[in-house]
Amino acid sequence: MNHLMENWPDEPDRDKTEKFARNLQARLPQLPTDALPRIEQRLQLALSERPSWLRRRRGTIAAALAASVLAALFWMHGRTAKETPPPATEVVHDTMRVTLPAIPAPVPTAEPLVVFEAYQGLYTN
Repeated sequence: MNHLMENWPDEPDRDKTEKFARNLQARLPQLPTDALPRIEQRLQLALSERPSWLRRRRGTIAAALAASVLAALFWMHGRTAKETPPPATEVVHDTMRVTLPAIPAPVPTAEPLVVFEAYQGLYTN
């Protein structure tokens, strides 16, 4: 660990940090020696397993996928062969003048929407 701290400036609270780290490390429970191999074995087992439905149905799924792709290709081929290009359309450009009525300004009401004086106690100590 000393080689990691070479050429670093001294820190004023480094001793406190090291003491905290040692105390924290001392309070952690120790793993049994066979814990890591046991965890690795269970992890490898979980990663190697495939869902059973996938193993049994792999051929069925592949056949269904191939059939659906072929059906889509035949459908698309049939559509493109029957379609004729649409007739050319004429583009019409036209303009109109429209006069909109003036929007009247809103009339203020005599009574405010929120009466702040009634709720003033909420804002004062």
